[in-house]
Formats: sequence, structure tokens, C-alpha cells
Amino acid sequence: MRKILLAIDSRQASWPALDFACYLGKLTRSPVTGIFLHHLTDRDAGPASGITDDGYLTDHNVRQFTDACCRRELAVCIHRDKGDPAATLFTETKAADVLVVDPELSFNKRIEGSLTTFAKDVIRNTACPVMIAPQRQSPPKEIIFTSNGTATSMLSIKQLTYLFPEWHAIPVRVIQVNKNGTPDYEEQYHLNEWLSRHYQQLTFETVKGDAGMRFFEQLSGYTDSLLVLGAFGRTALSRLFKRSHAKQLMAALRQPVFIAYYEAIEEKTIEENESLFATV
Repeated sequence: MRKILLAIDSRQASWPALDFACYLGKLTRSPVTGIFLHHLTDRDAGPASGITDDGYLTDHNVRQFTDACCRRELAVCIHRDKGDPAATLFTETKAADVLVVDPELSFNKRIEGSLTTFAKDVIRNTACPVMIAPQRQSPPKEIIFTSNGTATSMLSIKQLTYLFPEWHAIPVRVIQVNKNGTPDYEEQYHLNEWLSRHYQQLTFETVKGDAGMRFFEQLSGYTDSLLVLGAFGRTALSRLFKRSHAKQLMAALRQPVFIAYYEAIEEKTIEENESLFATV
């Protein structure tokens, strides 16, 4: 791990997310790069908007961020970006190890709740793994991997393991998700063989049914865990983001959530290549 990004609203920084990013930086001895996002719209421009101190707010939050990192003896880097925040983050994450984001980060003037539209867009359209910061920062006491036998779920497990080898002593629970609820012993064998070389304590569970909601129904029993949503493809995540699942999302976001969303990267790459060839 060499580059941790923290997405920050330049007007209103999230201190829980900052605390968690600093914890990760201290854990891995990595610099923390603050991406200060400012979405300048037509309504924001000019004195009629009532916002005349954006520069002051940004400078204040930059100082707060820098001071917080320095107190923890962390190297710090500042990026001040204007324009479309989601597009900016996609560009920034192409050359980063992990992005830390507050689930309540928003550039919408209305209150959206625990997981904002902007946070959902970032999860779907980022070029590196995303760590959703909890509202209460505390070191995880357990890592929960989700696996449905797909390459994507295994890639997510590998990403977390390679990025955070410092967590090797934390107990690991692997939850296999399938339609009949029967353990896949062949998958367990291969997972156990690989994971046992990286972690000291492993347990396996099998969950029957939906890869999304069936898993989240169990979250009330988990505390101080790190959730790795490797078994969640585009369909499962889209269902999870619906308003009807707000209760389950709130339970999940009490803990840090790690998502490596490779489908989004592949689709973005295809779009970029098509755009490049169109200009030739």
C-alpha cells in the first residue's frame, strides 16, 4: 500500500472519514492524499448564491486535514479539484491503491440519508477498491469475506489481503452464498489453502439464497467487523441501493465496507477506448 485517497467535500469535510483514512495510513505507513472536491454549478456562481467564502472554507478544511495527518505523523498530499466530482474521482483512482469515502458525501442540497446518490455513483464508477468509512472509527476485530465462487469475489478477497497484510492476525469469516445453502467443499478447500497462507484464524459459513439481502439480514449479529462485498455484482448492488433496503444498508454502514467493483472499470475502459478510436 502506497497511496490512500480520501474524498472530501471542500466546503464541508467529514471527520469520521478522515479519522478512518488516517487509521489506514498509520496501519500501512502510507501517505494520505486528500481529494478536495468542489462542484461549481451555475447557481453557485456569483454573489446571488450566498456562497462567497468557498475559498476560505476550502483553506480551512485543508488546514484541518493537514494538521490531523501531521499529528499522526503521516505524510500528506493535497489535490484541489473542480468540475464534476465523480469524473474527477475516477481519474484520480486510476493511480491509487484504495479510495476512502464517507457514505454521506453529497453535492446535493437535499438530505439523502446513509448512502447518498453520489456515494453510490462513486462505488459503481471507480478505478480502484473503495473503503466506505464507518461513522465510528475503531479497528476491525473480524474480517468477513463474501464468496459466491466467481472470479470477482476472489479478486476482492485478494485485493484486501494484498493491500492490508497488517491484518493477518485478525479472525476471518468466509460466507459462501449459493442457491441451495449447501457448502461448496471444493471451493472451501481452495479458499482455505490460499487464505491460510495469509491469515491465522479462518471459519466458513454458507448462506442460502439471495447474495444481497440474505447476507445483510445477518448483519445485526456482527460488530466491529470489516465487510468485504466480493460476491456482489452489478445486479445485487443495484438491488441493495434501493430505498426499500435502507434499514439493511444502515446496519452495514456502521462498519467499514470494502468493495472492489471491477465491472465498472471494464465498462469505463471500453467507453474510453471507443472514444479514442472514434477520434482516429
